[in-house]
Amino acid sequence: MKALHNVLGIFYLILGIIAIGCSYYIQASMLSELLGTMLLAHLIVAPYEGVKIGMIINSRLERHSREKSRRPDSFRVHTLRTSLIAISAVFTVLWLATSTHLPNAEALRAADLSREQSAYTERVDLINRSADSRAQGVRQMFAERRAKIEARHDKETAHLSGLMDDETDNVVNGKVVGVRYKSYMLREDRADQKYRDASAELMREKDQTMKTIAAIESERRSDLMAAEAAHQKSIKAIHKNTYADDPRAEHQLLFNFRSLLETVFQTKLSNEPIVFLFSVFMGVILELIIFELFSRFGDYIGPYIAAYRRYQNSLLDISAKTAVDVARDAADIKKTKSRFTHSAEKIYEDLDDCVSSITKFKSTKD
Repeated sequence: MKALHNVLGIFYLILGIIAIGCSYYIQASMLSELLGTMLLAHLIVAPYEGVKIGMIINSRLERHSREKSRRPDSFRVHTLRTSLIAISAVFTVLWLATSTHLPNAEALRAADLSREQSAYTERVDLINRSADSRAQGVRQMFAERRAKIEARHDKETAHLSGLMDDETDNVVNGKVVGVRYKSYMLREDRADQKYRDASAELMREKDQTMKTIAAIESERRSDLMAAEAAHQKSIKAIHKNTYADDPRAEHQLLFNFRSLLETVFQTKLSNEPIVFLFSVFMGVILELIIFELFSRFGDYIGPYIAAYRRYQNSLLDISAKTAVDVARDAADIKKTKSRFTHSAEKIYEDLDDCVSSITKFKSTKD
């Protein structure tokens, strides 16, 4: 039976350590989110949980002590212990509510943000490709127009130059003469004038081409600004979206449980009350388990602590009694020594008197 009692005590301790580990992890996680640092969270939670467990165990140990606790601060200690348990339960509720209420919302938000970013990139790429294509088309038309004018002029002047070279044999007094030669020269002059007129027209077309390209670039900038504004609006909408009405954001088990309740009670239920009640229930149960396990562990070690205290008190009593006996014996010894000393002094005095009497007797006889 004693072995079973020892096994149960160790079992309670192991389960209590597991339960307090869960509570410690939950509180450290929540505080690290609030404070932004895990180290400070551990520095706060470690003594907090240690004091809580110490006070639970100590409250059980005092019940096994012969001396009942009647300290003036017992109410204060009880209030502190209850407050620590309550705060731990609140942290557990917050953590469970955060973990179970729309747990997939952030994943959906990230997916929507990624999808919006991809769509925005595609829109920007489409706008740039369209503007580049249109501007390139305008430039190409201008380049083809200029090349066509130059090619026609070069072809015509080359033809006339060939005809004029054929007339160079008709020379009078060292000068080339002939009606056809002059005609070719006139035609060449007209071709040059036509080329100059076409070049002037081409320069006017170039100005128009540059205006068209500038309009395309202005339209590009306008479209990019509109796309950017639409993108920022979509980003803000995604960040503001709570995904409360999106079944994909809910925890699948809670969603199935809510669907079951709606089917049974034939009514529409909201997700928030179910999450809240579940979190409160689990948080309270966890703290009750911790309190019960460490209370049982305190009950387990209580008799041993009480026996140890009785042993220490007995040792103190024995020590005190021994000290009293030693003091009494010392006093008796001192008293006996004093009487012995007094008796010895009296004997010495009597001997002195005897010697004095004998001395007087001898002197009188002589």
